[in-house]
Amino acid sequence: MTVELQDFTCALAPQVKEVASASWHQAYSGIYSRDHIDRFIAEYYSVQALCRCQDAVSAGDEFFKVAIVGGKVVGFCHMGASEELYWLYRLYLLPGYQRSGIGSIMLSSGQAWLRSRHAGEYFAVVHQGNKIAMGFYRKKKFTVYGPAELPGEVVLRKTLRRASP
Repeated sequence: MTVELQDFTCALAPQVKEVASASWHQAYSGIYSRDHIDRFIAEYYSVQALCRCQDAVSAGDEFFKVAIVGGKVVGFCHMGASEELYWLYRLYLLPGYQRSGIGSIMLSSGQAWLRSRHAGEYFAVVHQGNKIAMGFYRKKKFTVYGPAELPGEVVLRKTLRRASP
């Protein structure tokens, strides 16, 4: 399987939304109602909401890559800075592509981008009930940093090793 990582553009927004919807329904069906998930996706993954990222991505201020297999968007990874900290905003794959190594490829690429900005660490917010994500992040050596704002969510931290000269 050949995976191509491509910068996010507004033209890819509908496919990114489809990946988000499928992933959220899989990961959060036992945590949130179907209606809650659909409302969340409609608000935060609308074409308009996603396209707000394009200027920052084009300027190099945010990392937002989509994973493409056979001409189809199968996943995406979005990172950036907020309040002087670096964050993994979102990392999702279609259920059929999970555990294929694509998530690791996207995360590694994002971490290279973070290192290019001299980041020593970054953070992610994850619901503890999202067993797939928690297992992935544990395997990638993230540690629990503390509770997040919403009940059930935690902030994870990943320390980055410096690249070898």
